[in-house]
Amino acid sequence: MSQVGQNLDAKGFGVATPLGSPLRERINLAVLDLKENGDLQRLENKWWYERSECSNSDKQETAQNELSLSNVAGIFYILIGGLVLAMVVALIEFIYKSRVEAKRKKIALDDAMKAKARISITGGYDPHG
Repeated sequence: MSQVGQNLDAKGFGVATPLGSPLRERINLAVLDLKENGDLQRLENKWWYERSECSNSDKQETAQNELSLSNVAGIFYILIGGLVLAMVVALIEFIYKSRVEAKRKKIALDDAMKAKARISITGGYDPHG
């Protein structure tokens, strides 16, 4: 096994030092001392569990707050409202562009709208325009 493989274990922490560094042994001894005194566990609890924004009561509350149709109905209202708004804007744009086209070609508005609708449906170029 290589030297790197011998230094890796399942302690749950790691300190990176260059190979052959004199600090390696001192750091290993300091970490071992912290672990034996219980300071390492105390620091882990302080920084990972006590300062966490998630508590056991939060986990219980989330289990009780299951999603139901009333919880997500607002999302569907917003989506439907956005769809209606998009359709209204598209209709207004269609009428406006048809009106501009009718003025440019000097034809009736309904003829310009029919031509635009034909182009929109067929997806092709209007041979008459």
